[in-house]
Amino acid sequence: MSTLHAIVPARILRRWDDIAAAQLCDAASRLVEENERLAMDAADAWQMLDNERDINRELAELCDAKLGITKDGQMLVLPAASSS
Repeated sequence: MSTLHAIVPARILRRWDDIAAAQLCDAASRLVEENERLAMDAADAWQMLDNERDINRELAELCDAKLGITKDGQMLVLPAASSS
């Protein structure tokens, strides 16, 4: 790096530093925006799962059935066993 200082004037090095800092700030800003968008998407997904669970619970109660879950994590309503 000392060789670079000997060849390139200090004002140019400062300018490059300013440009690099501006680029880093822009990239950080874009990452913050993307992170916020992903957090909102995740919140929406959790809300949809909560809604699905509530609907399945209501369905199970109305049908005198039970809630179940598959090995893959899929929620389902199991019909009540017949008492014949």
